[in-house]
Amino acid sequence: MSIETYEELIETAKTDAVISEAEKEYAADGVLLDTRETLSSLRRKHFE
Repeated sequence: MSIETYEELIETAKTDAVISEAEKEYAADGVLLDTRETLSSLRRKHFE
């Protein structure tokens, strides 16, 4: 296995873990966040 293939597998595993976590959060409270509002809030919080 090449290092590139290995790195792609690691990134895929990380992405799958984040998606799984998001699905669990949604199942727990059923709330979807508006992308624009969330990103705007994060920008204000971290970049201003």
